[in-house]
Amino acid sequence: MESFLKKYWWIRRKSLRISMASFEVNSAIYTDTERNDKKSKTPIEQEEIEHGILKQLFYKVGYGKIPQSRYRKLHKVSTLWTWIKLVLISLLTIPFVCVFKKDFLTEIKESVVAAGKILNLSEGRAVGLFIALTIAVLGIISYAYKSLLSRYTIQKVSLPSDTVVEGGSERNESVFSKYLDEIFYFFEVTRYRYIFFEDLDRLDDSSIFVHLRELNTLLNNYDKIHSNLVFVYAVKDDIFRDEDRTKFFDFIIPVVPIINSTNSGEVFTAMLERAQKSGTKHSISQEFILDVSPYISDMRVLQNIYNEFLVYKGTIKAGHELELNDEKMMALIVFKNLYPSEFAELQKEKGIVKQAFEDKRKFIATRQKTAQDEINELSALIEEVKADTLHKTKELKAAFLCEITGWQGFAYTFLLDSTQRLTAERVYSEDFDFVSVISKKNCSGQMASFRGRDVSFQCNIFSPLSEIYKRRADRIKLIENNKIGKTQNTIDELKNSQNILGYKRLKELLTEFGLDMVLSESVRDNKLLSFMLRRGYLDEDYANYINYFKGTSITKSDMNFILAVKNLERTEFEYSIIKIPQVIQRLQPYEFRQKSIYNYALLEELLSTEDELEKRDLFIEQLAD
Repeated sequence: MESFLKKYWWIRRKSLRISMASFEVNSAIYTDTERNDKKSKTPIEQEEIEHGILKQLFYKVGYGKIPQSRYRKLHKVSTLWTWIKLVLISLLTIPFVCVFKKDFLTEIKESVVAAGKILNLSEGRAVGLFIALTIAVLGIISYAYKSLLSRYTIQKVSLPSDTVVEGGSERNESVFSKYLDEIFYFFEVTRYRYIFFEDLDRLDDSSIFVHLRELNTLLNNYDKIHSNLVFVYAVKDDIFRDEDRTKFFDFIIPVVPIINSTNSGEVFTAMLERAQKSGTKHSISQEFILDVSPYISDMRVLQNIYNEFLVYKGTIKAGHELELNDEKMMALIVFKNLYPSEFAELQKEKGIVKQAFEDKRKFIATRQKTAQDEINELSALIEEVKADTLHKTKELKAAFLCEITGWQGFAYTFLLDSTQRLTAERVYSEDFDFVSVISKKNCSGQMASFRGRDVSFQCNIFSPLSEIYKRRADRIKLIENNKIGKTQNTIDELKNSQNILGYKRLKELLTEFGLDMVLSESVRDNKLLSFMLRRGYLDEDYANYINYFKGTSITKSDMNFILAVKNLERTEFEYSIIKIPQVIQRLQPYEFRQKSIYNYALLEELLSTEDELEKRDLFIEQLAD
């Protein structure tokens, strides 16, 4: 619309633009609304909409162009012009007074001269002083009129108790109907003939269009308005259903969007190339643009992203000479424009972005606990193997056949739960597994007692005994199959993976385990955030891109070294670090496993102190590799 009015300037002179935008509300539930990718609208009543349209009409023109309007608004009152009018009124009053009282001027002059003699003034000076005082009094009256005009209004009129004032009956009229004569007067005395309505479709109330069409018809039928008034609506295609759209509007002009999600990348690229030519250097790759552009489908949003990037780059990066990553900065700005309330929450260390990194912490803690449980189980198994006196499976089975008799003899045949018969020969077979009999509760059978007789026996704790011997059999198999060393290797691997897991960045975790395992559902529902986290455009270092660097605890060169380590960029081994302890404190343990950490001064500090043993060991381990 702006482009159209710039092109046709003669229409612009006679046009009036009215916008009733309804933007998102910053409320307590706003972030939940954004997570579901839905937009909240400000609820506006029909009467309020019509009042808003009238205000934009009447406040467009100056007070002098519609002096008879009862739609009152404050306007500038000139003290000089009021004084001039008072002087002119005074001068015009004198001839009329003289007609009815011919000696009026003579009497005034005599009185002035008499007063002058009291002050020892000549006749000419006395008359001059009188005229000056008169002009001064008129000036004071003008100033007082300007000051008091808007201060005092009639708020209450008291009438006798028996006074009855009757008015017309109240009618449930629309705002347009109540102020219809004002609207007619406005268009009668002004030049406006083209009224452009914007953003009315955002109100989700089609009845306003019915009222506006009725108003347009009444205005065009009014004889005092000699040229037609044209109402132009900038609305979405789906504001009316089916053929109602063509019936309501006299003429429909389709508008082809400047950009959408399919071509926003080309426009974005052109903007950044223009910035390069104007002297704003950046390192944003074409790959990044192709990655984020599908999420941008509005030209105004894209323009604002570009403008904010220039501001952030100039204030946070260039202003402090920090080696920040342009793509990470741009990613945060894209997120800021598409999810503004979530970005505001992020600056307060809350919201869905903080939830993503909290999910990372919980995932690592859960995985490490699972690994630790397995380590504890395998370690206990090795300790039990070492403590067990039996080291062969047949010895164990012989002990089992004795223990079910209560160590009274050797069971050679028995019945399990009165359904399954077992023999000693079957138990001794290689394919027998204690797992197959753990579910059996009781057994009874024949045994060869240690006294040399065959007697019957009964065991009521068969199931727990089977479970104990099953575990002892598993331990013996480790010895027989030479798996003690392999089990120890498994424990070492679990400890190593447990250690490495704590040092991994969120991007690495998402690549290795997937979004579903690492992130909660609320984070996954935000497709843009999930994508940026998975690609590493938004990571653990986001705070460096949304806050000012104060430079009090560390220097700029120190901060640039930290950023280089976090971005896996190698620096010279001799790179100068000023406040080494503070730099070590700001780096996470997992970052000491990276080759970008190599620095002579840093290693020397770690070797000379006992405060950061974990980081020192990781650094040395990295050097050993």
